[in-house]
Amino acid sequence: MRMLHFLMVAMAVLLGPAFGWAEDEPGQDVEKEHQLGEVVVSTTRTEIPVFDATQSVTVLTSEEIMSSPFERVEDIIRQVPGIYNFRHYALQTNGIVSPLKMRGVGNNRVLILVDGVPQNDNFNNAIAWVAWGHIPKETIERIEIVRGPTSALYGSEGLGGVI
Repeated sequence: MRMLHFLMVAMAVLLGPAFGWAEDEPGQDVEKEHQLGEVVVSTTRTEIPVFDATQSVTVLTSEEIMSSPFERVEDIIRQVPGIYNFRHYALQTNGIVSPLKMRGVGNNRVLILVDGVPQNDNFNNAIAWVAWGHIPKETIERIEIVRGPTSALYGSEGLGGVI
């Protein structure tokens, strides 16, 4: 019995590679290789329609902002899905700072821009507070919220998103 088992294993080892032997020349029905064209992937800060954006984008117009029952910008932004902010009361800011989180990413990795100027107060790169009370609701033309990583455009502060 042992000898029979040994012979079966030996035959399998010797004959096994014969089934995996490849064809020397390709057959007649093999198509020629095709060279694909060059693919360029780029990102830009130029205006594009919201429907053409590759990320999750929410745009709040001035009509939506003014018709909102909230007076503070932080409360308006809090109503957008995927954003969590909470109010801190501090003496130096009269209680108008509010760090936020976007899609679970902390406030030091969410970039807030007003007319292209960063508003985050990143001291020690630990806490990024925005003085929302300094932004009157009446002066806002629109609020654009881009969720997800935008660090290719805005650096490491845009890892969670950009407002």
